[in-house]
Amino acid sequence: MIKPKNKFIFAAGLIAIIGIILFVFLSNDRQFASYVGSKKSNIYHRLDCPLVKDIEKKDKIWFDATIINENVKYNGKQYFPCQVCKPPYKKLDD
Repeated sequence: MIKPKNKFIFAAGLIAIIGIILFVFLSNDRQFASYVGSKKSNIYHRLDCPLVKDIEKKDKIWFDATIINENVKYNGKQYFPCQVCKPPYKKLDD
C-alpha cells in the first residue's frame, strides 16, 4: 500500500510526465501558425476556413502571420490568399 506522502509524490510526478509529453507533441510549427496551405495547391487559408478540412494532413503547410504578404512562397512556389476566407495580406510597395 502506498503511503499518503508517497501518493502525492507519485501523482505530482505523473502530472509532470504528462505535461512534458503534451509539450513535446504540441510544440511544432502549428502552434505558432496563423494560416495553412496545401502542398498540392497555391492557396493559403485562415485556420478556421471551411476548405482547410479538405487538405490532407500530410499535405498541410503552416504559415506564420509575419510572412504573409503578396510574395508568400514555400519551396519556391507562390501562394495566394483564399477567396472564401479572405485572409489578409500585406501589399508590398513597388
